[in-house]
Amino acid sequence: MELIEKFETKNQYKTKNWDTEHTFKYLFKSDDKVIEIGYFIHFKDNQEVKKVIELSSSYGCPMKCKFCASEVIEDFKLITSKELIEIVDYIFNDNNIEENAKVLLAITGIGDLTFTLKNVISFINDISKKYKNLRFDVSTIKLNSEILKELEQFKNKDLIRNVQITFVSDKEDIRKLIPYMEDRIYSFSNIAELMKNSMLSNFRINYVMIKGVNDNNEMWSKFINNLILIKDKIKVRISKLNETKSSQKYNLKPADISDMEQFSKLLTDNGIANYMFYSSKNDNMNCGQLISEVCTETTSCECENV
Repeated sequence: MELIEKFETKNQYKTKNWDTEHTFKYLFKSDDKVIEIGYFIHFKDNQEVKKVIELSSSYGCPMKCKFCASEVIEDFKLITSKELIEIVDYIFNDNNIEENAKVLLAITGIGDLTFTLKNVISFINDISKKYKNLRFDVSTIKLNSEILKELEQFKNKDLIRNVQITFVSDKEDIRKLIPYMEDRIYSFSNIAELMKNSMLSNFRINYVMIKGVNDNNEMWSKFINNLILIKDKIKVRISKLNETKSSQKYNLKPADISDMEQFSKLLTDNGIANYMFYSSKNDNMNCGQLISEVCTETTSCECENV
């Protein structure tokens, strides 16, 4: 694993428990693949709230979500537990983080548990033996019983902070936006039933709001009806779509902030915990984006090459 480049920037956010992010993006090379990793320090009123390392679990992703920058990556390669530990070691050392520091490892970069489950479970087991104060966020679009069974083994250890399920649609749009779903059954109501019956109670629904796709009352009402009976187990993050080359290619636009606010109020009125999530400026360091798409040695961007 070889470090190629490192970028740094700061940005203001609308979110729940913090307001400013100091962002570092690392580009590592493994064989001929470039792996992008994030390290974030979150602040509230200039006081540090938490440290987060965002990890990809694969190079490329077969989901091929048309709103995600990774859609353009043709290859797919699993990142092993050994490689992920090497990356975490590097970031700890590069930022002088103490081994017993509290750090969130968000395995929410490129990759989905549908394809990377075995490696992710192995990594959580391996890295938690070395670093004692870690917690983990994990992410999938297509939650299933196998994923839940593997994650439930960590319940008593309190290692999993959030099981994140990304939502964009449960209509025909899901197959238009996520090619992997074209010939496969997808039902968000089934996912809600899995969450209801799970011994886990820390689910976060990442509702990526896209203009003209899921920014309407019909979609919101159906979504809420699916979750109303498990509102004590979930929270909803209403995420503004971050524009990428892929989203631009498919003419996908972020929803209006006013619509995000309206949806947030509707969720609150129904007793469902929620918050909005978006940055004040597009620095290409946000969710679903790749800094390598826009920042190279020969181009300029909002971040600083360090």
